[in-house]
Amino acid sequence: MATHAGIAFASEQQHMVREWEAASNSLVLLAVENEEQLRQFFDYAAGQGLPVTPFYEPDIGDELTAIALFADDDIGAALDTLPLALRDTSDSRWERETILRKGVAV
Repeated sequence: MATHAGIAFASEQQHMVREWEAASNSLVLLAVENEEQLRQFFDYAAGQGLPVTPFYEPDIGDELTAIALFADDDIGAALDTLPLALRDTSDSRWERETILRKGVAV
C-alpha cells in the first residue's frame, strides 16, 4: 500500500521527486495504529501546506491505507511521534531522527 501511495505521489509531484532523488533518495516507512490516525496525520500534513498524497485501497472498501509526503524540517516533530513501520518499536529515538532527516516519508 505504501508503494501505491509513493507511485501516486511521484505522478503528482514529479518535480519534487527529482529533487528528492538528487538530494536524499531515502524512503522512510512509518506506522500508525488505524485508519483514523492516518486520516488525522494526512489532515495535519495537508493543513501545513505539505505536498501529501493519499492512497485509498479499493480492495478493502476504499479505506485510507497509506499516504506519501515530502518531509521537511518543519514536520520532523510530528513524524517523530510515529514508529518506523516493519521494525521493532524499541528502535532508539536517535536512529529514527537520523533516518527522518534524510528526506521522504511514506
